[in-house]
Amino acid sequence: DVVLAALAAAVSPRILRSPRRTEIVAREREEYFAGRRRTFDVAVDLRKDSPTYGQWEGHVLDDVNHHQLYVPIGFAHGFCVLSDVADVTYLVSSLYDPETEAGIRWNDPEVGVEWPVEEPLLSQRDIEAPLLSEVAPDLPF
Repeated sequence: DVVLAALAAAVSPRILRSPRRTEIVAREREEYFAGRRRTFDVAVDLRKDSPTYGQWEGHVLDDVNHHQLYVPIGFAHGFCVLSDVADVTYLVSSLYDPETEAGIRWNDPEVGVEWPVEEPLLSQRDIEAPLLSEVAPDLPF
């Protein structure tokens, strides 16, 4: 069930948000789709017992192809903006709680996401995000 629909706007290309998860992600699903944008969206598997643990998958979402990305329970989501302006629209299955949000470093060499931007614009929070190996012991799944 969707309990929240949200819109985030970015007004500069190369903005990158490192993959984030919610501590209560065990009961949260997310779906991202194109508004006025072109983004590269990534899902990282955080399920320790999964054969694809630590692996990522990335897709371009834009207002031309109208593809959507479903991020299931147990995954982190990140994206980078490829267009001048981007509206990131998403649906989630639980209310946002900033106290339970955490991320992994955007350039974690163990995960190896191949971001399609040379010099991303990063928040301090994304620069300082921990490696997956540092948060792995605390993952709830």
